[in-house]
Amino acid sequence: MLGVALVLEVLSLVVMDAGILGHRGTDALDPVSFDPSTLATGGVAGMFVLVIGAFTGFEATAIYAEEARDPRRTVSRATFIAIGFLAVFYAAGCWLIMGAFGTDRAVDLAGAAAGPDLTFRAAELHVGAWLADAMHGLIIVSAFAATLAFHNAASRYLYALGREGLLPRGLGKVSGRHGSPGGAVVAQSVFNLVLIAAGGLLAADPYGEVFL
Repeated sequence: MLGVALVLEVLSLVVMDAGILGHRGTDALDPVSFDPSTLATGGVAGMFVLVIGAFTGFEATAIYAEEARDPRRTVSRATFIAIGFLAVFYAAGCWLIMGAFGTDRAVDLAGAAAGPDLTFRAAELHVGAWLADAMHGLIIVSAFAATLAFHNAASRYLYALGREGLLPRGLGKVSGRHGSPGGAVVAQSVFNLVLIAAGGLLAADPYGEVFL
């Protein structure tokens, strides 16, 4: 499920990038975006926090080492591929979104109310409304995929802590059929259900409070 969601999300952005290049040509590749003087402006610290946060998750490859056939080879390869892919994909995508509107205009739009919608506007402008609609749907799918990834990671941390006796040893049980940390998966699922039920009873905002 994570794989299918990721492929669809990446494809939607690749189609958008191709549309921008098709419409704008080399005008979309404005070198001004890489002007070092832009790092001297206000808000650059917050930008670096967001950039670092965008890479969060690549280290998750290590927690699957015990389930890999050749962890020494597989984990290191997956980690470097993930970092390299993210770096190139993010840089190219952001550069082309800037180029979709022109660097100066993109900065103005990003600072206005349209900022969070900039990617969808670029997709609609240079490819079509159908792509923007698909990307809005994929945002929901990606939220589910991210939640599933967090669930998998948390389960494996609970499994490791249970196996070492730092948490109840029941969390260290492995599924005989799949070889996955069954006890930890159940515990994490119950924990999530309790939180969601509490959020519902308290009428908490589903996204702003429960999800985040």
